[in-house]
Amino acid sequence: MSVAIRDDRRAYDAFLERVKSVRSGAVEVGVAPVPHGRGKNAAEIGLIHEYGLGVPQRSFLRSWVDRQGKRIGIMIKNFTREALMGGKPWQEAFGEYAVCGVRQNIRTNLPPPLAEETIERKGHDLALVDTEILIKAITWEVVEK
Repeated sequence: MSVAIRDDRRAYDAFLERVKSVRSGAVEVGVAPVPHGRGKNAAEIGLIHEYGLGVPQRSFLRSWVDRQGKRIGIMIKNFTREALMGGKPWQEAFGEYAVCGVRQNIRTNLPPPLAEETIERKGHDLALVDTEILIKAITWEVVEK
C-alpha cells in the first residue's frame, strides 16, 4: 500500500494574504468635504456642529463612539474573524458599520433642542437634518499607519 501526499499551498497562501490585510491600515470615519451651500462644505458644517463653534454643540461622531464603548472593540474582533475566514476586509465591514451608526445617531435628534425660530425656518425640529447633505457626507476610508 502506498500513500501520496500532495502539498497545495494555495489555500495557505490565501489565508496568509488575509492575515496580512487584517494587520494593515486603520479606519477613519468622518465627513467628506462635499459642497453644502452657505459658503461651506459638509466637513466644515460637521466640524462647526461637532465642537459647537458658534452654534450649540451637537456631537454626532464623538457621542456615537462614547455610546458604543466596548462594542467597537467587539465588532472589530468579529469583523476580523470574518475577514480571516474569507469575508470582506475588516476595515470595510467596520467602516460601513460606523457610518451607519453615526448616521443613525444624527437622526436621533441630538440635544440641545433647536430654537423656535430655527424650527419655524426648517419646518421641523430635527437638529442637523435639513438637506441630508451632512448625513450623506459621513464616510470612511482606510489609511496606512
